[in-house]
Formats: sequence, C-alpha cells, structure tokens
Amino acid sequence: MSATERIPSRGQPAVAFAATRASVPLGAFTAGSRANFLTLSPRPETVYLRGRISPGLVVMIPLELRIERDEFGDYVASDDQMAVFGVGTDKQLAIDDYVTSLIEYYELIEDESQGHEPTAAWFRRMGRFIAKTGG
Repeated sequence: MSATERIPSRGQPAVAFAATRASVPLGAFTAGSRANFLTLSPRPETVYLRGRISPGLVVMIPLELRIERDEFGDYVASDDQMAVFGVGTDKQLAIDDYVTSLIEYYELIEDESQGHEPTAAWFRRMGRFIAKTGG
C-alpha cells in the first residue's frame, strides 16, 4: 500500500469538502512585522497518509491531509496533528513535500527532545503516529 493511498474513514468518503475559505498565517514564509495571510481554496480534498514514509519511519495511525489550492495556483498539503505542510505545483508534489517536511520535523524534534521535557512530551505525542522501523 502506498503512503498516500486514499482510505475511507468510518464509512465516510475519502474526499471531503469544507464550506468556507481558510486562511493560514504566513509569518514563517515572509519577513515583516505585520501578519500575512494566504487564502486557500474553499473545497479542500482530504487524503490519508499511512505506511512507510522513509526507510526508517512509518506512519502507524493515518494522518489526515488537506490538499488545497492557494491564490497563486499552487497546492498546499497540511494537517492538524503535526503542524506540517508541503507545497507543490500539483497534488502529488505537495504531498511529497509534506512527507519530506514531516521526516525533517520528526528528526529535528527527536534531536531537540534530549534533555528538554516540553519537546520530549511533544516527541512522545508524535510517536503515537510515527515510529522508527528497522529500515
């Protein structure tokens, strides 16, 4: 099974639609003192990420990803569990960028969790979804 296989959740369709537009703060992307926002599409597509995401990591509990179009036409893949996102010119590139970001974020939090209890607590929470494997 591929990491981005669409799976229904509790009898729900694998694709869901939102009724309103969503805005995401862009403080991490642009310099400046005022808030910047990117308007996303009103109908995000939902896909589920599970399975092997790298030779040493596996997503054990499916992560629900929203795939949306931004106002510039790019696709944005994001989640509510890990606070990670990916961007691409098509859906698959956005998902691939999300997976790369998730792996990098996992490794960063793992390193930073050594000797820092708040980060260690967050890493344990991440561990409910993502686990190391033998390769």
